[in-house]
Order: sequence, then structure tokens, then C-alpha cells
Amino acid sequence: RGRILFDRDPSYFGVILNFLRTGELRLEKGLTIKGLLIEAEFFQIDSLVRTIEGEPSDVVDEEAARHAQEADVTRRDIVRTLIGSASGSRLRFRGVCLNRVDVSELDVSGVVFELARCCDTVFDRCNVRGCDFTRAMLCGASFRDAEMAGCGLHSANADGACFDGALMKNCDLSYSVLTNVSMRGCDLTNANLTNAL
Repeated sequence: RGRILFDRDPSYFGVILNFLRTGELRLEKGLTIKGLLIEAEFFQIDSLVRTIEGEPSDVVDEEAARHAQEADVTRRDIVRTLIGSASGSRLRFRGVCLNRVDVSELDVSGVVFELARCCDTVFDRCNVRGCDFTRAMLCGASFRDAEMAGCGLHSANADGACFDGALMKNCDLSYSVLTNVSMRGCDLTNANLTNAL
């Protein structure tokens, strides 16, 4: 019927198309250079093969770049902000980079972390009750034994995060990315998991 079927791994197809459009190679999370090379050789895209076989600096690993960004604030900055804030005021860390910051055992309840980058951030045994993590990057973050009742994680990317023992009653996890997460002993009573991946 005039149709051509390429029986190949579709996960690499977007990377190949973007390379052909822009000449820039961006390897998405979960994909390997070796796998991309196999596909490039199959499709006989010589420019892509040369790029892959060239210097590794030609390839931008988006996950590594996201994790590599230095935090905008330290634990000390967060503690100072908590101590200096007026009682009842809602603190905002909207869009702030907190990658790899240890926030463990602090009471940050009600804080707005919307759009924050919290890759590999440690929230273990924290009180994050009522926090807003909408569209936050929580890749590899740890919330072990955290008090998370009523948290909003709508559309957050929590790939590889740990929620072991967390109390997540009434959390909004709708449309969140929850691939490779650990939730052993987690209380998800009345949590909204609509369309979570």
C-alpha cells in the first residue's frame, strides 16, 4: 500500500531526527551512545556516525547536564531563610536550583518549590507537609520517612526518587513521572495518581 515499515527501536528515532534538523546531538535519558551508533549505521547516516565516533564532547547528555548544575542555595541559606521568615508566611523557592542539597530533618512545610530543580536533593525525615513541588525536577531525590501529607507534585519529574516510609496521604501525584521510584512502606492513602507514569 505504499507504506514502509522500519522495524527498529523507536526510542532513538527522535534523537536522530533532531540531529538531522539541527546538527546537534542530544542524547536523552535512558539511551546509550552504542545503541544510537547501531541505529545510525542501520540508517546509513554517515554524518551522525562520524559525530558519534568523534570526540565525546560533541554529545550533550541532558541528564548529566541537569544534575551537574550547581545549587543556587546551600543548607545554611535555607536554615537562615527559615529562621528569618515571619511566622505564617509562605516561603518560595520557585525555580531555584537545589541539586544535591541536604535538607534532611528540616521543617520546610508549606514551602513553594514549584519548578525547582532538586535532583539528588535529600529531604529525608523532613516535614514537607503541604509543599508545592508542581513541575519540579526531583530526579534521584530522597524523601525517606518524610512527612509529605498534602504535598502537590503535579507534573513533577521524580524519576529514580526514593519515597521509602514517607507519609504521602492526600498527595497530588497526577501527571508525575514516577519511573524507577522506590516507595517501600509508603502511605499513599487518598493520593491522586491520575495519569502518573
